[in-house]
Order: sequence, then structure tokens, then C-alpha cells
Amino acid sequence: MADAETDAKPVDQDALVADIEQTLGRALEQVRQRAGQVDPLMAGAAAAAVLVSVTVLFLVRRRKR
Repeated sequence: MADAETDAKPVDQDALVADIEQTLGRALEQVRQRAGQVDPLMAGAAAAAVLVSVTVLFLVRRRKR
């Protein structure tokens, strides 16, 4: 038996596109707001952690050869 909420319904393409654009716009605005709130010290620490990890990985792989 089909459920009323899962039945296929005609979709207005323009409304769908507008809804997607609105959702993306909200997501981009949130990213922009959060980008201004990033602590430079934390960003530097994260970058340093990535650099150390990559260096250790490189040295371990090199030593195995």
C-alpha cells in the first residue's frame, strides 16, 4: 500500500531550482561567517599538525624501501 508522503508528485522545476539556490546561498553565508571566526592560532596548529603528519608518513615509507 502506498503512503501519501512517498507517492510521486509533480515537481515544479523552477521552484526546485530556486529552493536549491536558496539552500546553497544559506550554506555559503554560514561558511563566510565561520571563516571570519577562525582562530589564527588554531589554524596554524592544524597546519603544523598536517605538515608533521605528512613528513612522518614520508619518512616511514622511505625507510621501508
